[in-house]
Parts: sequence; structure tokens; C-alpha cells
Amino acid sequence: MSMYDTARLLKTPGVTAEVYISPSTISKRTKLGAQRMLRSGVYQGSWSSRTLQLAKLVRDTAKYPPFITSRRLSPGGRSKWYGGTVTLHNYNVSIEVATELVALLRADFAVYKINNPTEDSRYGYLSNQSRYLEEWDATKTISAFKSQLTFWQDDFAMQAVDLVTATRTPAQIEQANALAAMLDSTERIYITNYNGE
Repeated sequence: MSMYDTARLLKTPGVTAEVYISPSTISKRTKLGAQRMLRSGVYQGSWSSRTLQLAKLVRDTAKYPPFITSRRLSPGGRSKWYGGTVTLHNYNVSIEVATELVALLRADFAVYKINNPTEDSRYGYLSNQSRYLEEWDATKTISAFKSQLTFWQDDFAMQAVDLVTATRTPAQIEQANALAAMLDSTERIYITNYNGE
């Protein structure tokens, strides 16, 4: 049976499949890369990265651990490179951390405006960041804080990642280490897969 036929079969209501990861068959490079992501709680890579896919599969076996996805963006308008996005998942950031993250966004925004003085502020990055910073300044509450942050400078993006990962609790770090250790085991890591009606 081809993978296509198998995928079609799995769409049938009531059909289940036993899917698992076999750690002993994973290359050392892929395993170490996935473990680094699992331990740090920061997931980086393109959509086609096998290491990122493996780390996400293992992560999803746990119950909603907090994590960050960080990726470099494609060239923006007029061939400018943006630093990237930092997205917080299942993080309850404090108002103090949110304020520091917004300060990083504000500094990044200032650098962008200095380097691009002639850009039309009605469109794209300038418009979005201006609107977000105005909303934040108006309320300065967690409800105004958005979990996906876009940076022009990669340095600011990495500072934001470091700031948030420093807030992880010992329990969250222990959970992340336990997830990474699963790839050192010879035991299969089962992935729940079902299709209800």
C-alpha cells in the first residue's frame, strides 16, 4: 500500500493507526539537534526541517509545555531582510516581561526607521509596528500583549528569546529535559493518531 493510500485510509472514520518514533533509527545529528530544541524550549528551522519536525513530534507527546518558535523571515519588501519572528506558545508572561519585550520591539523599530527613512509608513512593517506600539502604550496590559513578535534586527529577536526562556520554572526545565531524554531511550515514542466522526 502506498503512503497516499494509507493517508486516504486514515481519513476513514473509526480507523486508527499505531504510529511511533523509533529513537534507535534516528541519525546522531538529527537527534542532537532535536534534543537541543527540546531542552532549550526554542524551536528553530524551516517548515521542511526534519530536525524541527522530530522535535515537535516529541514535544507534542507532553501536555502543552511552553515553547518558543523562532524563525528568520524571507526578504521583505524592497529586498530588505527582516530579523525574524518570535512566537510564544503556552507562555503566561508577566507584565514586567511583556514590558521588556515591548521595549526590545521599540528599540528594533527605532533602528529600522533610522535605516529606512524614506519608507512609506502606511504599509507593512512600519504600519504594523506603529499600530501595535500605540495599542500597547494606550493600555499597557497583558491583554494588549501579542504573542507573535516581529523583529527587523536578528539581535533583538534573540534577546527576546533569551528574556522569555529565562522565565521558565524548574518544573518546565525538568519537563523539557525529560522530553529530550526520550530520544536517548530505546523505547518507542508513541504518537496518538485517530480519526473520529
